[in-house]
Amino acid sequence: MHTAHPWYTEDKRQIMEDICRSAEEICQHSKHICDESAVIREIARELRHMSQLARHRRRKQSERLYTIERS
Repeated sequence: MHTAHPWYTEDKRQIMEDICRSAEEICQHSKHICDESAVIREIARELRHMSQLARHRRRKQSERLYTIERS
């Protein structure tokens, strides 16, 4: 039966710790990106709504001007 050398076991443990640390950092970074994405989506939603309101306002104003000119 083959017995692992202590240095091999220690290296393996260190590698696993490094992988776990990297995975945690990646997870935190992903959460940060998701949070920023949610903020950007909300801003886009608000901008789209403001654009729709402005378009509606321009359309109504144009209809009023057209009605005045025809009178």
